[in-house]
Amino acid sequence: MATSASITYRNGDQERVSHYVPDTALSLFHKGKEHEFDRRILGLSIARETVLAPRLLGRIAREIARAKELKALEDQVADQSA
Repeated sequence: MATSASITYRNGDQERVSHYVPDTALSLFHKGKEHEFDRRILGLSIARETVLAPRLLGRIAREIARAKELKALEDQVADQSA
C-alpha cells in the first residue's frame, strides 16, 4: 500500500508544506505540481496528524549531540585500552 505524508512548518513568516509521496506517484512530477498538490484530495480513509513541538525537536537534537559525545568518549577509552 502506498503512503504519503506532509510536514507543515514555518519559515520566517511563511507557512510551508513539504509533501512526501510514494515513488510510484509519477503524475506528481509535472512542472509546477508542487504548487497545487494537496494530499488531502487523495481521499485517504484514515489519516493521522502528529504535531512535533519545537521543544521536542530541540530535545531530540540535544540527545543526538549527547549520544555523539558519549560515543566519542567510548571510542577514546577503547583506543586507550588497545
